[in-house]
Amino acid sequence: MKENLIEQSFNKWRDLSFRGAQAGSKSGGAETFQQRGK
Repeated sequence: MKENLIEQSFNKWRDLSFRGAQAGSKSGGAETFQQRGK
C-alpha cells in the first residue's frame, strides 16, 4: 500500500515536471536546451 502511494506521487510529480518542461519550451526553453546540447 505504501509503495503504491509513493508510485502515485512520483507519477504526479513526473507529470507536472513534464508539463512544466513543455510550457518552458514554448517560452524559449527549447532554444536554451538546444544551445546547452551543443
